[in-house]
Amino acid sequence: MRFLLFFLLLFSGTTYADKAAQAEYRRLARDMERLSKRQVWQGVDKRFRELQNTKESIEFEHCLIGAQAAQELGNMENVQDRLQLALKVKRKKRVINWLSEINENYGRVTLKATSKGEVDLLPNEMPMDPIKNKSIVIAQNRLQEKGEFSGLLPTGEYTFIGHPFTVDSGVDIKLAISPKQRKKGLEQPIITRPDDIVIDED
Repeated sequence: MRFLLFFLLLFSGTTYADKAAQAEYRRLARDMERLSKRQVWQGVDKRFRELQNTKESIEFEHCLIGAQAAQELGNMENVQDRLQLALKVKRKKRVINWLSEINENYGRVTLKATSKGEVDLLPNEMPMDPIKNKSIVIAQNRLQEKGEFSGLLPTGEYTFIGHPFTVDSGVDIKLAISPKQRKKGLEQPIITRPDDIVIDED
């Protein structure tokens, strides 16, 4: 009898927690939908992150709204992640095409400065596309704040702390500038392909 009572209490507690999480999901989702109609993308992005924290399964359309918000803010890595999440719910051609477009126009880079000083990332030509423009600004801001950036950049020619490199579609690039390299100067950047290791010892 005691075991049965314990089980009923546990079950009712779990049911209440599940309903509370579902109610919180619906509240956040409605807020996110409302903000997306007003194109308040920072707010949409924040609500999407809060949706993820509910541990509820995120619905297909909400994944797409979250991806749109990330794209409008220039965070293409988050766009990829949210589109992949959408594909797990429904394999829609428009999502596959969206992902393909990102893969064709962006490459993954890891940039790191291992010494103090000005950390400059400069494209040879700033893109006209405002989304691509924002994605470069995000990388520049992170480099200034933290000295490193890992994410997606538009394909094209760049310089990192004065050293040229090229971002190609579908190719991972890792570029690290150490104190010794700064002092000596590099004719070519250290670029490694996926699974290679960058060593910054000095």
